Amino acid sequence: MRFVSPGVYSVYVIHVHPKVFWSEDIIALFRPWDSWNGLHIFAAMLLTALVVFGVCIVLDFLRQRLFRAAGIDRAAERLSDWTEAFVRARIF
Repeated sequence: MRFVSPGVYSVYVIHVHPKVFWSEDIIALFRPWDSWNGLHIFAAMLLTALVVFGVCIVLDFLRQRLFRAAGIDRAAERLSDWTEAFVRARIF
């Protein structure tokens, strides 16, 4: 669960981005569904949802590994610590 949980938000962010999922190429993949019966469409929807979820989870996993390898996660943590200390010094 620790592997999937951080990626769930990324699934949302990736699959609703207009240049990633809603391009004309992707929409064209679903045009044959117009002639399918209800059972086939239902099965295809479930399979598509699972595939989209899986691909997005893998993409997020690769993004995390890339950020870790590039040191971006450590830099972001240091920036977050500095910002918190700055705000606390100004507020309290």
